[in-house]
Amino acid sequence: RHPLAPAASAAAAILAALALLHHPAPAPAAEPVTLGNSVSAEKAAAKPKAATAEEARLSRLHNEIDGEPKKVFRAATTMIEKGEFAGAEAKLGEVIDARPDFAPAYSNRANARVSAGRLEEALADYGKAVELAPRASDSWVLFLNRGSVFAAKGNYEAALGDFGAGLEQRPGEPLLLINRALAYEGLERWDAALNDFQKAIEKKSSDIEPYWLNYGLVLHEKGLTTEAIGILRRVAGKYSEVGEVRAALAAICYDKGFLSEAESNWARVDRPKLFTNSKYLETERRWPPKAVKAMKKFQNLTS
Repeated sequence: RHPLAPAASAAAAILAALALLHHPAPAPAAEPVTLGNSVSAEKAAAKPKAATAEEARLSRLHNEIDGEPKKVFRAATTMIEKGEFAGAEAKLGEVIDARPDFAPAYSNRANARVSAGRLEEALADYGKAVELAPRASDSWVLFLNRGSVFAAKGNYEAALGDFGAGLEQRPGEPLLLINRALAYEGLERWDAALNDFQKAIEKKSSDIEPYWLNYGLVLHEKGLTTEAIGILRRVAGKYSEVGEVRAALAAICYDKGFLSEAESNWARVDRPKLFTNSKYLETERRWPPKAVKAMKKFQNLTS
C-alpha cells in the first residue's frame, strides 16, 4: 500500500504511489521512462569497464528516434499526459512496430498498461526497455517504477532488487530509499526499513510527507515509542483530517499511557470501524504487529 492511500486495486495503488512519490509517472515527461532489471549492485559493479561502456553506447542508441516514429511517439506521450492510456498504448505499439529497438516506447507502454491493471504485461515491457537501454541517464526512474509494480504485487524481494539497482545508479535518492523502506516493511525487516526511512528523512527533515506515518509505525515496532509519537504528532499536524493518522496516534499514545491524547485523537477518526478491524490493519494497511496489538488493547478499553 501507499501511505495514507485508501485500500484499492493493485493498479490503483501503484498509480497513487507513482503520483505521490514518483511524480509524473505513469504519465511520463518527454524523457524516456523505463525500468531496469533486478540486477544486484554487486553484479553491476563487477562488470568490466568495457562492457559498461558498451551498455552506455547502446543505451544512447536505443533512446534515439527520428522521422515519423518520433511524431507518433510524441503524440503517444501527450496522450499519456492527458490520461488517454488506451490510445497511447495503441500508438506506442505502432512505434514499436517501426522501431523495435526504441526503449522508451516499451517503458511508456508499460506505464499505460499499469493504468489498465495489466501488471504482468507492464513488467514484460519494462524488462524489454532495460534490456535495450540498461545505462540510460534516467534508468533509476525505471528501477523505481518497476519496483513499485513488484511491490504492489507483493513480490517484495524483486522490488528490493530494483530499488537497490536504482540506488546503485543514483545513490541516496530519497524516492528509492522510501520505496525500499516500504518493501522492507512488507518483509517485516524493521531494522532495514527504519534505516532507509531515516536516510530519506535526513534529506528533507522539515518536509513532512505521507510515508512519515510508516516511519512512525516502524519506530513503535522497534520499541522507540516516544520517538514514534513525536513523528506521528507532526504528521497529524499536516494531515489533520486523515483517519489513519489519528487512529495510529491514538493506538500508540495509549500504548505509552497517554490515555487522554489517545481518546482525543480517536474522536477525530472519521471511519472508526475500519480501524477496529485487525484484519484490515494487517492486510490492507499493513500495520506492524505491535501497532495492531496496541489498537486491540485500546478498543478493549473503549468498547
